[in-house]
Amino acid sequence: MTIPFITAYETLHKALGYDGNPDYKIVQRSMEQGKMLINWAAKYYRG
Repeated sequence: MTIPFITAYETLHKALGYDGNPDYKIVQRSMEQGKMLINWAAKYYRG
């Protein structure tokens, strides 16, 4: 899970947050990675 987390961080936080990358494909892929992380966390970290 480390690699997907790092990849999601790189695109969601750095590319979109700092740089404000407007490229649709990058934004779409970043949102998919975010959803993947949320689903993973929901599966393994139920309180």
